Amino acid sequence: MMLWVLEANPARTFYEHLGATLLEGRELFVGAREAPYGWPDIRMIASPAPGGDG
Repeated sequence: MMLWVLEANPARTFYEHLGATLLEGRELFVGAREAPYGWPDIRMIASPAPGGDG
């Protein structure tokens, strides 16, 4: 799975906390860049949290 966010987004670390890997960014428009995050296996984020009701 891959997700694109703005590089200036201060909440990007949320995706890193979920195990995403930062990939190479791209220019979105003048003055803004997108940063892609990818998960090679989404089962790690699709599974219920340990101790949850899941």
